[in-house]
Amino acid sequence: MTTILDDQVDELLRKAEQRLRNDAASAVTVPDAAVAGVKLDISTAVQSQASGNSANSTTSKTDLSVRAPPQPRTGLSTQAKTTAGSKWFDLPKTDLTPQFKRDWQLLRMRGILDPKHQKKALRASAPEYSHVGEIIAGPTEFYSARMTRKERKGTLLEEVMSSHDGTKFSNKYAGIQKQKTSGKKGFYQKYQAEAQWIACRAQTTLYVCLTVCETVHHLSHAPSPLLLQLMSSRASPGDLVPNKLEEGDSKADTKQTPRYPRSIEALHLKPLKREAQYGIPSCDLQLRSYSIQPLEFFSDFALRAAYYLGLPAYGPVPLPRITERWTVPKSHFIFKKAQENFERKTLRRLIQIRDGDPETVQLWLAYLRKHQYYGVGMKANMWEFSGLGIGKGMDTLSEEQQGQIDSKWAHLGQTKTIGTVEKVEELLNTRRFREAAGLRAPPTTNV
Repeated sequence: MTTILDDQVDELLRKAEQRLRNDAASAVTVPDAAVAGVKLDISTAVQSQASGNSANSTTSKTDLSVRAPPQPRTGLSTQAKTTAGSKWFDLPKTDLTPQFKRDWQLLRMRGILDPKHQKKALRASAPEYSHVGEIIAGPTEFYSARMTRKERKGTLLEEVMSSHDGTKFSNKYAGIQKQKTSGKKGFYQKYQAEAQWIACRAQTTLYVCLTVCETVHHLSHAPSPLLLQLMSSRASPGDLVPNKLEEGDSKADTKQTPRYPRSIEALHLKPLKREAQYGIPSCDLQLRSYSIQPLEFFSDFALRAAYYLGLPAYGPVPLPRITERWTVPKSHFIFKKAQENFERKTLRRLIQIRDGDPETVQLWLAYLRKHQYYGVGMKANMWEFSGLGIGKGMDTLSEEQQGQIDSKWAHLGQTKTIGTVEKVEELLNTRRFREAAGLRAPPTTNV
């Protein structure tokens, strides 16, 4: 028995349908006018022919089809549209409520809520079949993981926004923009605007103080001393010099204006320095520390001490930092990977004294050692210069200097002698000498 393929069956059915169409077209003909004896209009014949063709086409599509007509779908197919099927546990179709759309949009932006943990991006449209559930706490979580009524939220959006820090991104963006625009035109404009705002704020505060003083002394005709002081120290916004005195002010007004002593005011200014005449280095002081604050403080202290001692000081010059690293095992040798790393950075500053007297430099170093700041180390290199012919002067020593040198050498044993013969025999007769030489009887000096 020969087997017929599906393609061959379709080809045979197609040919049968074509034959049916041709037979139906040949059966519909136009009647002859001379035979029937009836006069026909051409338009009527054309309409009858068109109606016949439409009828043939309708018949060929419905009645003349050899294949089985499509059957209407039953209730099973209708049920498959509303659910995802039995394989997916009859998951219902998504109910696109406003709350569900808001929660879906929040889930799509989960990568922004936690930038440290990048999540896979979800599609823009919601899934066709989905179901929103509710987490029901177990009986044991009542004591271990129970949330208070205030901590519970109604929606997913409220729960996320309660623990979300919205200022983190704005602060990060502001820091990046400030770093990019630092030193540019916009940076200085913003700096000037802030300075003007601080000046206006100070002026407003001063005006409030004046108002309070006037209210307190409204009963007396004479103004209070504090009011006079504030009025004298009040500056206009365009004045660059604070507490500027007018030309007509007397010396009495100047004495009444309180001010700090010069020594205290100098602490808020940079340390003064003296100029060197020849520029010959006398001392290099190197300061070291692990922290920048004590190092900068002690450098400023050393420069001020050098100024008051009359020493021309230069610096502080930042030297390259020293970075040291150590790796220490945390466990036994078999756990090689269990290690701990340590790092130490040493900061350095250099202060150089030029054209300084050696005694004054030693006095300066002694003063710094006495008032040395904690956490700061010092190392000094000194140079002393002498005139020409210093070697000849050292060769011709006086008797007093020669006696001092001989006394020093005597302590080292360079000028000691053995002594007389009696002392030599006494030394040879000692028990320690005989035991060292292996002698039973003491040696004699007789020849």
